[in-house]
Amino acid sequence: MDYTNEILERLQNGESAEDIAASLTKSLNEANEKHKAAEAAKKAEAEAKAKQDNLFAQKIAAVEAVLFAFEDLLAVYEVDDEILDAIEEADPEEIVKVIDESLPFLTKYIELSQELEALKNKSQKAGAVHAVDPIEDFLNRMVR
Repeated sequence: MDYTNEILERLQNGESAEDIAASLTKSLNEANEKHKAAEAAKKAEAEAKAKQDNLFAQKIAAVEAVLFAFEDLLAVYEVDDEILDAIEEADPEEIVKVIDESLPFLTKYIELSQELEALKNKSQKAGAVHAVDPIEDFLNRMVR
C-alpha cells in the first residue's frame, strides 16, 4: 500500500509531518493490538478444541475398555453369542455422546434425591406423624 499521495495531501492541507507520523503510529499500534488479540483468541480456541478432542478420545478408549471387559465377563458366563455380538457391534462414540448428554440430568436427579431424603429425615426428626415420600405419593395417586 502506498500512502504517499494521502500523506502529501495532508501536508498540503497544513498538517505537520510529526502529526501525520503520530497518527500513523497510533493507527499501526491499534491495528497491531487487535491483531495480537485475534491471534491469542484463535490460539486459545485451538487449544480448547485440542483439549476437548483429547478428552473425547480418552472417553472412547474408556468405553471400549469397559465393553471389552464386559464382553469377556459374559463370555466366561457362556452367554449367548448373539448378546456378545451386540456388545461387539456397539458404537463407543455413540455411547460417549449419550453419556455426555445424560450425565447432567443424572447428576441433578441424584442431587434432588439427596435433598428429598434430607427433607424426609428432617420431617421425621421434627416429630412428623407420618412422613410421606413425595415420589411414592405421586406414583400412588397418578400411576398405580
